[in-house]
Order: sequence, then structure tokens, then C-alpha cells
Amino acid sequence: LLELSGYRPLKFAAVGASGILVNEGLLHAFIHFAPLQLAGALSIEASILSNFTLNDRWTFGDRRLGSWLARCARYHMAVALGALTNYVVLLALTLLAGMHYLIANLVGILLGFIVNYAVSEHFVWGSPPHG
Repeated sequence: LLELSGYRPLKFAAVGASGILVNEGLLHAFIHFAPLQLAGALSIEASILSNFTLNDRWTFGDRRLGSWLARCARYHMAVALGALTNYVVLLALTLLAGMHYLIANLVGILLGFIVNYAVSEHFVWGSPPHG
């Protein structure tokens, strides 16, 4: 199955793992200069752009439907629910439950991952080409 899918699930997971590093690393950096609300939003957006770029070139490189800008916009729409989940969980667990911000952020990231894969595969990059 993995071979038939072009190893897309594994590639998507690898890209997602790199996005976790981007998100967590930037959140840790930004928190020293900005409030949690802004630091969280900036780190989430940076990881979205990083993940889109890697998925567009590597995971779904053979499925580039439309312009780069159109794909990027569709990707943002596709991951909006996951990003919102990440953000709300980060704020709720940190500000209301007193959890460390990096752990709370990781919980939010993990909750959004499954939704993001399903929506991205079908909505952003569409069906595989038929020969």
C-alpha cells in the first residue's frame, strides 16, 4: 500500500515532524519577545508555510494543480481547522490549565495532524493523474 501511494503518508509524516520542530523552536524563540498569543500565531504560520513548501515539492510534487499561490491558499484553507485547534489548545492548556507552553503546543499540533493529512491529500493536491 505504501508503495502504491508513493509513500505519501510517510513523506507527509516526515514533513509534519519537521513542522513540529519549526513550530516548537520558533515558539520557544518568540515567547521571549512577544506574548503567548502572538508567539503562538507566528510559530503556527511559519510551520504551515514550511510544511506547505516541503509537501508541495516532495510529498505531492507530481500533483501540482494550479499555480503555487492557488495551492498555498488551498493548503492554508485545508489546515485552518488544524491550526485553529493547535492555537486554541495551546492557549487553553497554558493559560487555563497551567501546562508548560511547549507541551501544550505539542498536544495541539498532534490533535490537528490527522485532520490536516486527510484534507490536504484530497482538497489541496487532488486525485492522482490517470495514465
